[in-house]
Amino acid sequence: MATASGRAAALIAEVAGGKVFKGAASAFSPRGKKLTVTDGSGLSRITFRLSDMNRFLGAKIGKNEVQKALEEIGFKVERAEAPIRESTFPDDDAEFLVTPPSYRPDVQLKEDVYEEVLRVWGYDRIESVVPRLDYIPDRLNAVDARARALEKLKTAFVQLGLSETVNYAFTSKAAAANWSKKPGVPIANPLNEELTTMRTSLLSGLFENLLRAVHHQTEDVRLFEIRPVYFLDGKSETGVREEWRVAGLMTGRGFVAGLAARDRKADFYDVKGTVESALESIGCRGLRFGAPAENAAEKRDAPLHPAQTATVLLGRGPCGFAGRLHPKFEMKHKLRHPVYVFELDLERVLEMAKAEKKYSPISRFPKVSRDLSLLVPEGTTSDRVALAIQKLGKPLVESVSVVDLYRGEKIPQGTLSLSVSMVLGDPNRTLEEVEVERATQSILVGLEKELSVKLRVI
Repeated sequence: MATASGRAAALIAEVAGGKVFKGAASAFSPRGKKLTVTDGSGLSRITFRLSDMNRFLGAKIGKNEVQKALEEIGFKVERAEAPIRESTFPDDDAEFLVTPPSYRPDVQLKEDVYEEVLRVWGYDRIESVVPRLDYIPDRLNAVDARARALEKLKTAFVQLGLSETVNYAFTSKAAAANWSKKPGVPIANPLNEELTTMRTSLLSGLFENLLRAVHHQTEDVRLFEIRPVYFLDGKSETGVREEWRVAGLMTGRGFVAGLAARDRKADFYDVKGTVESALESIGCRGLRFGAPAENAAEKRDAPLHPAQTATVLLGRGPCGFAGRLHPKFEMKHKLRHPVYVFELDLERVLEMAKAEKKYSPISRFPKVSRDLSLLVPEGTTSDRVALAIQKLGKPLVESVSVVDLYRGEKIPQGTLSLSVSMVLGDPNRTLEEVEVERATQSILVGLEKELSVKLRVI
């Protein structure tokens, strides 16, 4: 360092006419605000404790290793086995007083010294360990619970074969009109003519992704997106209302690149099963699919098939829809395969999500299964019948499933035949035949009274 400085001073005197004085000086202080004579006392001196350094780095470096590492790169090291400051520490600890070399003005803090020690000692020698959580909350707060449920929902869609997309929050006015009858929020300074309106439906972006994939000869497409949409709202302070949605789209084969039934095309039950599985993964209960209202085709925003669309019900009300795009809309865009979509209210989904799961031991006692063939009035959904059976059969009825649906001969006009299977049991004892028969008769009486559903005897 002295040789280099002397050579530089000689060149300045020879070439530029400078004058060299006796002694040396350094702008070592922070930001070079004042000069310090480099006689050793003017350099920065940094004090740190070994235990603090190891805790900061997550490593176990010995006292001798620290001193050796720093001395190898030109640092002056003084080690105190007794504390320099007024404190105490165990025998395996030590306190260091380090003076960096004059050519290392970047070393100003003890953390800078830690980095130098680790660089010499070896980054690869740090063990990978799980950080200790000093405080574990009794219950997740609302923000953490929402974030965790949202991440689980995304993971579920990916496991079901869908890929997440991230689209712009705006689209063209014409594209927005195709997917929503509500007016979109215009952008004051759009990027171009194709991005002038805030999206009112996530399906507009997913459909653009589909068209782009089809143009690149990719026909098996499964996508989902989670983001907000925007509507004009005079009651809002900003005049705009934000709603979070989750939407998906699928077309092509039912099993993408799968071996089983690889030639089967995706259908309504694929999109229905995707919604069911994803929402079940985050603990949503009470998920049902109902028939759209008679005038739903006129009110619905997206161009959907009138006979292959269902309203998604969650809790006590609608949460969204799932179904196939209208064939005319598919033909307009020259799509070879049917396209199935869904769009749900994300806030409603997360509201119904349950972070905690409850487990119960498997019963040691046998269960009893009973099948019923019922005459159900037209317009009464199987979901209403199943829920009624569960309510009327409490606490013995554990589950109800629809087995068959029949319309045809020997069925009175205005009704249909619905076959259901119910499982009865008690976790503490074996049910007797008399109890099962009594529960079955109570269910039949209640069904006839509440839903005009009768037992089919023909």
